[in-house]
Amino acid sequence: MGLIQKVQSTQDKRFFYISLSDRVKQSSQSIKTDSVLNAAEKAFSEDKKAVFTEILNFMADYINGDKE
Repeated sequence: MGLIQKVQSTQDKRFFYISLSDRVKQSSQSIKTDSVLNAAEKAFSEDKKAVFTEILNFMADYINGDKE
């Protein structure tokens, strides 16, 4: 699997669509996620991060049907 994907147009066989492979997209997303997590880690106090974690856990439980 390469870094780019080349797909021929179904309407005009002379044209090809080029895009990043899923592997590259995932890698890029991972880098962005790591970057924003590091920035948030530095920007907020431990208390604020604890409250945010509590909210995220509540939302996850709610989505999973553990809370109403």
